[in-house]
Amino acid sequence: MPPDLRSSKQAFDISLLDVGALDSPDGLKTALRSVATACFQADPAIAGMVMALNSRSHVLEYIFSGTLRVSAARSEFRGSIVLSLVLDEKAYQRLSTWIISGFPTPTTTKMSDTLSMKLLQRLSSSLLFAEYPSATDAPPDLRVFWKKVELSFNVIKELEENANNALTNGSTSPVSRKRGKQASKNRHINPLPFDSMGITVPTTDMEVRDAYAGVLSQLQSILEVC
Repeated sequence: MPPDLRSSKQAFDISLLDVGALDSPDGLKTALRSVATACFQADPAIAGMVMALNSRSHVLEYIFSGTLRVSAARSEFRGSIVLSLVLDEKAYQRLSTWIISGFPTPTTTKMSDTLSMKLLQRLSSSLLFAEYPSATDAPPDLRVFWKKVELSFNVIKELEENANNALTNGSTSPVSRKRGKQASKNRHINPLPFDSMGITVPTTDMEVRDAYAGVLSQLQSILEVC
């Protein structure tokens, strides 16, 4: 029977992704086995593992794509190789579910700084410019997703900055005031990010919340695809 990954106490070792370790016999299998083990541990262990993977170029992209061409000039790997081993399916699903579970809601503060949002920005960009074994291996609509992520983050940034300005000027949070109440006159919202996505500039608290909800829903769908 396969080992019970859920009961394992083995910590993830980022050094398994060093060039020397990966060049050793079964080095890649060992690294993937360590990732899979971490995926079934408690949330802090998963978070630590994801942050460690995030510190290495192309590693997260490989974990989620399974087949990624990597050139020497753009990674820690030597030469130009095609990595074809993939993460265990159950571990992959566990990791994906964990990342999605941390996705922000319209009431999340500093939502752009959450781990899931940072991973979304990274994956939407890096998967777009990655070298795949062939054109058919590249996920479809990557350029559309990348552009939508960039535009959506501009909208979120504008909403967050204006919420902070309202608080600085003595106003309450835009999502905590009465339903439909006019937004603070201290706000000076730049309409360009909203126009680029076909969103009406919000003028009431309810519209602000709806704008957050609409943008976050699209971003979560993109993250699930990535």
